[in-house]
Amino acid sequence: MDIEHNALCDADRLIVGEGPDNDVIHRYCSRERRFGNETEDELLKDRFKVIKSRSRYLTLTWTTDFSNEYRGWRIDYEFIPEGSECGFTTHAMSGVVHSPKWPEDYGNDEECIWDIQVPLGYHIHLQFTHFDIAPSEDCAKDSLIISQEHSSRAFAPIGDYFFLFEDEEAHSPLCGITLPKAFRSESNRIRFTQF
Repeated sequence: MDIEHNALCDADRLIVGEGPDNDVIHRYCSRERRFGNETEDELLKDRFKVIKSRSRYLTLTWTTDFSNEYRGWRIDYEFIPEGSECGFTTHAMSGVVHSPKWPEDYGNDEECIWDIQVPLGYHIHLQFTHFDIAPSEDCAKDSLIISQEHSSRAFAPIGDYFFLFEDEEAHSPLCGITLPKAFRSESNRIRFTQF
């Protein structure tokens, strides 16, 4: 991954969308080093993020601007048999989320993503009823991460265009057996990621 960096992600960018509605699940819009002071872990986290779709639809949209040429990107992919995945995308106003094989033990080396999006103006309230994820220091092994996506759109004061800003805010990973406190999102979209 070697593409032009722009903080607003409006220069060179690779957008990964999922499902028939092409819901955005990840944006790549940075070079190997943005400011020169990133740690290797920070660089690798985004550049080598493994993405698993939860349906048969996955769309890559590559857009470049008029300036600065870089090497670009390369992606390795594989097809996974249906039924071997976990997680889902939903627009339902209520529902239940649980780990794979609940109430049995979840498996090893799984990455599951549950993406919940409700209409604008609504927030999402999560209430945990059971919680048992293998404890580890800083939840570095098995964990559940809740993140919320913030987006805003505004028209430019001069000209006939608008800009869109989207940012995903990940909260601290959860693990152990202590029931997490209720969570209320600030936005209308959240993701659970279980590793």
